[in-house]
Parts: sequence; C-alpha cells; structure tokens
Amino acid sequence: MRSPSTQLLKECDVKESVPMASPSAKKIASTTSNVASTPKVHAAKAEKEDPPGAATLKMILQLAVLGLFADGYSRLRKQEKEKPQPLAKKLQIPTEEDKSALKAWTEMVAAASDADEICFEKALCSKPALNQADPWGCTPLHFAAKGGSTMIVSELLKRGAQVNAIDAMDETPLHFAARAGHVEICEALLAKGATKDALNVQDFTPLVVAGHAKQASTVSFLVEKGAGAGGLTDEALPLLVVSEIMKRVFAGGATSE
Repeated sequence: MRSPSTQLLKECDVKESVPMASPSAKKIASTTSNVASTPKVHAAKAEKEDPPGAATLKMILQLAVLGLFADGYSRLRKQEKEKPQPLAKKLQIPTEEDKSALKAWTEMVAAASDADEICFEKALCSKPALNQADPWGCTPLHFAAKGGSTMIVSELLKRGAQVNAIDAMDETPLHFAARAGHVEICEALLAKGATKDALNVQDFTPLVVAGHAKQASTVSFLVEKGAGAGGLTDEALPLLVVSEIMKRVFAGGATSE
C-alpha cells in the first residue's frame, strides 16, 4: 500500500503541471477578442450607410448620362437633316410650266423694248407675269417706257403693272421714259400716279435725268408739270434744266407785268 504522504506528493505534482491562467492573462485575451470583432462591426455599418455626398454624386452621374443621351440624339437629328437632297430638288430644275412662263415673259419684254405692239399682244395671250423683274430689277413697264410705245405702256398699266416699280438703281419707269425723251409716255405714267420727283441712287429726279440726256422736249414738259430737281443746287443741275426753269420764271414775270 501506498502511504498517505506518497499520495499527497503525486497530487501536488499534477497540480503543478497544469498552468494556471492569471487575471492579467484573462484581461488580455478578452481585449484581443474585442479588437478582432471590431472590423466586422465597421464593415457591416459601411454596407448599410453611404459615405457623405454619395447621393449628390449619384445625381450628378445620372444628369451626365442624360446629357450624353440628349447630345447623341441631337447629333443624330442633325445628321438626318444634312443628308444629301435629291439632285433635282437641290438644283431646283425648272418644270415645263416654269419654262413656258419664262418664255412668255421674255417674249413680252422683248416686244415692249422694241415697241413691237403685234408681238406684245401675242405674248399677252400666254398670261406672263406683268410685275416680274429681271436680275437688274427692271419690269416690263421699265422696258416699255424705254421702248416708246404708248399703247404698250397703257396696256401694262391697265392690267396692273406697278407704275412706281424701281430697278437696282432705284429708277422708276418715269426715269426711263424721261431719259429716252418719250413725252407721251411720261404723260401716261403721271396720269396713273407716277411720282414725278422720285429719286434714283444718284438723287436725280426724272427731270434731272432728262436734262443730262439733253431731252429738251421732255425737260420742258416736266417743268410745266411742276417736276422738281430734288434739292440740287443750280451748279449741280444740267444746263438744259436751269435754262428751262429760268425761261419759265422770266415768262411768268413778263405775263404778270
């Protein structure tokens, strides 16, 4: 049998071989466990909460996407508009009707310019445009006033031709008639309301134009009708105009005496 003392010695050896955890060691272990669990807690919170300004950033990104979409759509529409047009539409190729109307107008203008009354009446059958102008702004009435046919001028006026139409130099048919010396046409135009003191780009009235063209009969007629010189000084007036005005002045003085 073992003695009690021997048994006690063995029990003491066993207790000494098992290490005892000290209070400080227990505290360190608890702290380590808490530290290890902290990142997991923060990670969970980060998944639930957005960082500051995230909502504004999302809105900006959404607006940017919408802007890109709108820009792309506008570019697409612009490309659709800039597609090449059919050649016939782009060049505006005249139709047969356009060609016929142009031919009738050309024939009428040629007849009016040449004072060809027969051809003029024939051209009117095609109903050409009476107030259509050429590239220099001249209407058929301009050509007729220069051509010299009172019948053609009267017919154009009766059909609605504009009596005070102006060309590229701001000259009316009365300017043309005065320069050409057609007194009867000047009279017909004035009877239909032509402006007797209309100014061209040089500030010349029909009277001044007639004076520069040395059309004595026309100058005399226009002075008699009370046509003016547009405010030009005596030095700037043609000698023929000054002479006719002075003649009228002295004639009036002699009559009054």
